[in-house]
Amino acid sequence: TKQMQPQASGDALARLVKELLSERGNQDAGVPVTAATVRGLPAVWYSLSKIGGHVGSLPLNLYQREGEQDARIAREHPAYWLVRHQPNPLMTASVWRETMQHHALLRGNGRSAIIRNGRGEPDELILLQPDKWAIVVTPPQNVRGVFVPGRKYHVRVDNPEVKINDEDCLHIMGLSDDGLAGLDVITAARQALGLAVAQQWRAVASERNGARVRFLLKAPPGVFRKEDEAKQFIDRFNETHASPENADKVGLLREGIEAQSISQTNVESQALESRRFSRQDAGLLMCIEQMLGDDSSVSYNSLEMKNQAYITNCLMRWLVRWQEECAAKLLTTAERNSEQWYFRFVTAGLLRGTTKERYEVYQIARQIGVMNANEVRELEDMDERTDPGGESYDNPATSSPKTQGQQGAQPSSEPSDATDRANARLSKVITSRIQKMTATESSRVQAAAAKEANFCGWVAEFYATWTGKIGDVVAECDGRPQLAGEWSTESQRRLLDVAGRVGQDGLSEAVRVELASWHDRAAQLASAIIS
Repeated sequence: TKQMQPQASGDALARLVKELLSERGNQDAGVPVTAATVRGLPAVWYSLSKIGGHVGSLPLNLYQREGEQDARIAREHPAYWLVRHQPNPLMTASVWRETMQHHALLRGNGRSAIIRNGRGEPDELILLQPDKWAIVVTPPQNVRGVFVPGRKYHVRVDNPEVKINDEDCLHIMGLSDDGLAGLDVITAARQALGLAVAQQWRAVASERNGARVRFLLKAPPGVFRKEDEAKQFIDRFNETHASPENADKVGLLREGIEAQSISQTNVESQALESRRFSRQDAGLLMCIEQMLGDDSSVSYNSLEMKNQAYITNCLMRWLVRWQEECAAKLLTTAERNSEQWYFRFVTAGLLRGTTKERYEVYQIARQIGVMNANEVRELEDMDERTDPGGESYDNPATSSPKTQGQQGAQPSSEPSDATDRANARLSKVITSRIQKMTATESSRVQAAAAKEANFCGWVAEFYATWTGKIGDVVAECDGRPQLAGEWSTESQRRLLDVAGRVGQDGLSEAVRVELASWHDRAAQLASAIIS
């Protein structure tokens, strides 16, 4: 990160950026230390793949919490589709997130440019190569008595005239000195990584050029008087016993020849020990506690405890940075200030224990009435039970299968109970569908109230097309077509009434208060359809 003076010219900016990313001391231990050579270390590759793979594979959802209700996944929000499914036409969300995390781990900064539509909503996320961009900060200024705050830009190295405002760049940052740019691990730990690369190169060179003798044949004096005879004997011996297909063959030594085994030298032992320490150093740089092939790592009593330690000590700091950065850059100011919208990774998949451990937890949850059978089956990706016991919270250890969920009902009332359950399930489906439609409508109205200069005109244009979509939803639920028109007319009346009572400055807050009551409206519409 560089501080750029207010009067700095384009040439000065170019010099700052070149100085920032100039290659200095790119060799340690006599070998080049670059992204390619560092990634060639198995321990580094394992660490990058493990952390980046989990960030890419774990579901990242956008949630909305309305009042005291449980949070729901906001699938209608444009940011949800970008981070959950496809950020741009060239890659899926898992590939994009894994690559961003790889850049943040190795280079200290993972960047993606945010392409927005005409309404300011995120439309695409374009991945940026970490070695081609730098960060420049303009300090605060006082221009003719007006305070201008400092700004942060992401600047193209080969063309400093190309720069992106920080609010339009999704920036996942590693460990930092100033909180503005992450530290490049290759530069910060060049000596440790250079030593590991040098040890690997020396091992390869030793295998390629060196001779490693496992044992020697000792012949008594006078057995081989001529060198050709000794060479011929060795060639025949190697021909008989060398190569994998000759393994386990019985050998015969004559004329008093003895075989002497050569143990591993101190130099070879020290080399292996040094490579083990280098593997541990790479794990420490990436905060990986459990490194494959290292028998000195911490041991845990169960797989769940091991994964929990990994999430707490390593992965969580990255997940929090992803969640906070996505909320800061992909949500509107009104959505952030409402504290109803937030991003969250789902880490439950990493904490799944063995089958025995999971079923023991389910058993306890069923006995104390925390879960029913269908909730357990949903966690295990099984179809739900259709009998009354599937929704019962009764303790299965103290109640018989025939009485679970029936609460003392007589056999003669079973048809009525089945009808009531079917009606309840249908009501639940219709209510959920109407609530989702209302949530989408409210989200768009709230965004327009915060950004549109002519809000009343926007309302007329929006409901000219939205009324048809309301009609489609009502028709799907087998409701009367007139309900869609009544809903649209009432919505426009309420919004125009709010716009007429407040000015432009207070419009967004007034609309938010009005939309808070639409949950009850949606429930009334669902009841009208059901009746």
